[in-house]
Amino acid sequence: MTKRIFGWVLASALSMVGCTSGEPGEGQLAARIFLKDLGACAGLELTVSSDKRDAETFTTGPEGFVELGTWTDQRHELLFAAPGYLPLVRDTRLQANLVNDMGIIVMKPETVPVSGKISMSDGGSARGANIVIGGNAVGSDGTSLDCDATLTINNGVTTTSVQTADEFTLPATADDDGNFLTRVPRRSRGITARGSHTGYADRQTQVSSAVLSAATDALPATIDNLVLDPLTGFMNIVDGAYTASTTVTVQLSAFNGVNEMAVGERIGLECLAGDWVTYAAVTSVAISGDDGAKTVCASVRNTFGQTVNGIEAGILLDTTLPSVAISAAAKSATSVVVLSLGGFDGGSGIDSLA
Repeated sequence: MTKRIFGWVLASALSMVGCTSGEPGEGQLAARIFLKDLGACAGLELTVSSDKRDAETFTTGPEGFVELGTWTDQRHELLFAAPGYLPLVRDTRLQANLVNDMGIIVMKPETVPVSGKISMSDGGSARGANIVIGGNAVGSDGTSLDCDATLTINNGVTTTSVQTADEFTLPATADDDGNFLTRVPRRSRGITARGSHTGYADRQTQVSSAVLSAATDALPATIDNLVLDPLTGFMNIVDGAYTASTTVTVQLSAFNGVNEMAVGERIGLECLAGDWVTYAAVTSVAISGDDGAKTVCASVRNTFGQTVNGIEAGILLDTTLPSVAISAAAKSATSVVVLSLGGFDGGSGIDSLA
């Protein structure tokens, strides 16, 4: 025990002598990494180098903390680099025999341009159409980062990242011609672009991570033309204008992307549609049994929850047989008897008598 204490004292004395003679001592270096788009993340692969030392790789721990090892107590110009983030240079002066905390290092994501076009299938104007681009940022090993979006510094100041998780969403707006341009993190698994405009069905497409990686400012990643269809729906009753059955067959057509429908009969002002079921272009509908005019109604929706209601068509239910009357003259001078035929149907009417 005495030897250890003596050894430590001797080492400290030699260190002090070294410092006095101009030889640098050593100190520990630590920092906290805050990603501007994601927050304080664990699992980030970080490369640190300086003007006096070769690059070394470290991995951030919970809430972005990282220990950077032992450094000489000199002025260092440190270069911080992480996949998908802009390099950052920080100057620091270390003190020997201490843990030198550099505080919070804020790193901004490297972004790439993404361009595309949005248009309306009916020739309508794309002005003001919205595009939401979403994706996932990933670590250098292809895994998601564990991020805390809000960081409170010792002085009580709270810093919040642009996003609240490794998932991100970025808005864009189309110009008068439907063109749009935005930037997304390069270090993404890929992105999904969803276009929307008032009165039209949303449409979505994807761009792979390989396309993003190859994008440059001169050659942006390109999103396929997003063609939006009007939110419309139409119904045609196959049985015709009237029927004697309480089950009728209808054809239902709607905008591209419809995946569910609810079909039924309108009673008064209310459409008594059933549960949502998988969309089918032709389906059967049960109507109430009393003779008279009937209205078949339907609603349709897509995976985005956009719904078109009030799709209707009318039919007449007539289950009552027509009445027929036959009459003839009481006497005839010939062998030919003339018959008079008459009929009545208060529902669908009489088509012919024979």
